[in-house]
Amino acid sequence: MADWGMGRDIFRVPHTNMTKYISLFSGIGAFECAVKDDPSFECVGYSEVDPHALQVYRKWYPEHRSLGDVRQLTDATARALRPDLIVAGFPCTDLSSCKALVSKKEKRGLRGGGRSALFVELVRIIQACLEVNPKLDILVENVASMKRCHRLYITSVLRHVLHKRVHRNVV
Repeated sequence: MADWGMGRDIFRVPHTNMTKYISLFSGIGAFECAVKDDPSFECVGYSEVDPHALQVYRKWYPEHRSLGDVRQLTDATARALRPDLIVAGFPCTDLSSCKALVSKKEKRGLRGGGRSALFVELVRIIQACLEVNPKLDILVENVASMKRCHRLYITSVLRHVLHKRVHRNVV
């Protein structure tokens, strides 16, 4: 798993401060599971479209607000949520080294029009949220087996958008 993040150590946020977060490409809610017992985290909205993942997510976090498909999430709505943190695990479908075993004909990569190109939507939402919170933190997760060129592209785009140092960890 590769993680990109910036800013303060989000797991050392003082309990006196509330960290409002948006969860994008939420899957079954792994991040939510990690912070569910920490009262300093509040999910102000999540986005997931996979029906099976949604079924699990809704079972465990029925009180969370669904934002629907990330492609339909408007900049105005994202800004209105005023998050302190965005967590995202955009699709790795076209980045994984396993993809090459399945088909070389399908669109691949971050800009090839495949599912991983949803990274562009993540960047759009980050930019919108930065307008209302320049101290916005992000935590992005994806597959560690992606090509080096994809890792470098993600890191450089996030550095450009955030105007801050981006830390990348491969686990």
